[in-house]
Amino acid sequence: MKVNEFTVILNEQNNPELKCIHQYKWEIPLWEDVFDDIVWYESLVKELNNTFFLDIVAEEYAYIVALNNASEIVGIYQLSHGTCSETYSRNKELVTFLLLSGAEQFIHIHNHPGESDIIESEGDKGVRANIEVAAKIFNIQYKESIIIGKHTFGLSKRYYQSDKM
Repeated sequence: MKVNEFTVILNEQNNPELKCIHQYKWEIPLWEDVFDDIVWYESLVKELNNTFFLDIVAEEYAYIVALNNASEIVGIYQLSHGTCSETYSRNKELVTFLLLSGAEQFIHIHNHPGESDIIESEGDKGVRANIEVAAKIFNIQYKESIIIGKHTFGLSKRYYQSDKM
C-alpha cells in the first residue's frame, strides 16, 4: 500500500492546502482482511517505527493517520515534534489536516521516548479528551489513540498494551 505523508502549506491566496512530502510503501493488511484488529494496529506501528523510528527517537512526536470509511489510509501528518518528555499540539492543526484530507476517521499516535511503560499520563489523557471534542464537533470518528514505547505500544481508548515487539 502506498502511504502519502502530507504537510499543510499556504497557497498563493494564503489558504491552507495539503502538499505531499513523501510517499512510502507500507505493508499493512486491508482492515476487512484481518480477523483481529490488533493485527492491523501491530502492522501500522511496525511501519511507523520503520519509517519514523518512533520507538527509539529521543523526542516526542505526534502523528495523525487519516482514514476513509473503509479504514484505508488516505494520509499521514506530523502533528507535532516536542522535547524528550512532552509534545504540544492544537486542535486547529489536527482539524485542518483532517478536513483537507477528507478523512472520515483517524488515529492519533505519539511516542514516549526511551520508555517501555506506555501508560497514558495525565497530560496524554487531557490531549485525548480535547481531540475527542474536536472529532465530535466535526463528525470525524476518532478511531484510536496509540502510544509507542521502546519495543511496545498501547491502544489508549481500549486500554490494550502489546507484548514486547
